[in-house]
Formats: sequence, C-alpha cells, structure tokens
Amino acid sequence: MNGQLVVLGASGFLGRHLIEVARKSGNGLRAVTRQPGSLMAIDGVEWVQADLADATSLEQAVRSDDTVLNLAFMPSAGMAGNMAALDNLISACSKRGVKRLIHCSTAMVAGATKTHAIDEATACCPLTSYERCKLALEQRLLAAARSEMEVVILRPTAIIGPGGANLVSLARSLLSGSPVLSYVRRSLFGNRPMHLVPVSTVVRAILHVAQLPGQIDGETFYVSADDDPDNRFAVVERILRSSLGLSSFQARAIPLPAGLLSVALRLRGRSDVDPARIYSWNKLRQTGFLPKETLADAIHEFGTWFMKSGNRPSQAIRNA
Repeated sequence: MNGQLVVLGASGFLGRHLIEVARKSGNGLRAVTRQPGSLMAIDGVEWVQADLADATSLEQAVRSDDTVLNLAFMPSAGMAGNMAALDNLISACSKRGVKRLIHCSTAMVAGATKTHAIDEATACCPLTSYERCKLALEQRLLAAARSEMEVVILRPTAIIGPGGANLVSLARSLLSGSPVLSYVRRSLFGNRPMHLVPVSTVVRAILHVAQLPGQIDGETFYVSADDDPDNRFAVVERILRSSLGLSSFQARAIPLPAGLLSVALRLRGRSDVDPARIYSWNKLRQTGFLPKETLADAIHEFGTWFMKSGNRPSQAIRNA
C-alpha cells in the first residue's frame, strides 16, 4: 500500500476500534472527524478536521493513492443528507486520485428477502427507510466504481463490542428486568440466530480488504459470525448473564412455535421475520480472511465493559 489509510467516522464506535488496531499495523493512518477534541492525542494517528457536508475540506483530507475507509453515517440526515455527503466524498476521492474506497454498509439491506441463507448474490428487499437509504448509498458508490475508483462494500451484521449499543437492551433487562419476561423471551427467541459479529472481526475484515492485491472493483462482502454455534439467543443470553455476574437460570424454557416468533418480529417492525435466516461470509473467507476472536469472548468483553461503565445509557454509542 503506497498511500495512507484514511478513516472517515473515526470518532464513532467502529472508527475508534479500527484506529486502535490499524495504528499498530505500521501503515500510515489519517483519521477524519468533524470534532477531533482529545482524540488527537492518539499516537501514530494524523488527525484531520473535515466535514462530509464540505467537499473542499474532504479534498484536503485525502491524497493520491490513499485507501479511504468510510464508516460515517448520519441517521438524522435522511436519504438526501447522506447522499449529498457521499457525493462530496466521491468527488473528493476522484479529484485527489484515491486508489480504493471501502464503504461500511450493513447486512440489514437484505431486508425482507425470503432467502434463508443470505449471501452477496441474494437480491435485497429493503423495507424500512434505514434499509432503503443504506442500499441506495451502496448503489451510488458502485456506480462510481465503474468510472472513478475502486469501490468495495462491506455488510457487517450486528456489531458488538465495548462502546457499542447492540446487547445494551438485553444487558439492562437481565440486570433489572422481570424474570417472568426473561423466561418468556427465552422461550420465544431461544434458538433464533442473533446475527452478532465481534467488532474486532469487522475491523480486521475492513483492514484485510484494504490490503487485498489486484483489482476488486465493485465487490461486496458480508461480514458475519452466523456459523458460530454460540450465535443463538439462548446461548448469547447465558454468556452475557455470566459476564454480568448473574447466576444462570434455574427454569428450563419451553420453546414456542417458530410461527409465533415470526409474528413477534413482524410486530416489532422487523424486516427479517425468518427465524432461520443466516448471513454467509464464505466470499470473504475465500479471500483468505479468518477472524481472531470468538463470539463468546466478544460477549464477555462487552459484558465486562458494560458493568465497568456504570450501566449508563449515554456511554453506549450506536453503530451506524
């Protein structure tokens, strides 16, 4: 890699974890954020203040032959705001001769597809405004890949780790919720895939793709851990209880019909109402990528962080 790694969204949940790993790799690292603040003190990181809404500032943040890692997303900006920001980024990367742009999207773009095993060939059926926005951003980037630069899309499932929001609700309910409701939840969701993936796996997947040799124009990769046997609700709950210092459940949950689970998911406004859905990361595996952390270790790490954080909601930062 001749240029540097440039991280947009560097001060967010995923960005902070990525910087921590990337700065130890020996590659040049430039982190872009609107408000650097105290984060500028991190060793081995060149901080640049720029705004996705300001194309000129973005042009100053990227350089020829850089590999740009776009982790930024603005939930409150809607489709128009995020599309405008992305157009600014594409323009800046094109003008400055950026080598490769890696965009972190989400596995949720699969939406309401009826395919049980989701992979990169599965047609997406987004239903929610969030899913539609994320897919539209992907499509805009892939159009740029044909004429401007190399573009790669990564679609992680539900990312977990210290500072993340996934599992926060479950942790709170285990610590202070009703035991009866916990029992009902285990009976309903017991064997359902949770689609969790450790933040370390996502970070290493991004860095792995950033350094892949050759041309990988327009490629999309799912990043998941759905083949991990622990990635089921009952197991995740048991591991999380242990990491929170709680005793195991005494009563054995009675599994409820899968059809009832589908109804419950639909009532919660979920696009994914298939209790058997899994996301495959075989395409990423075929590039030589292998994760280093098990899901059980990631859950334990999250639970330990959650307890040390004082169980304060403001300390959990939602991943885009």
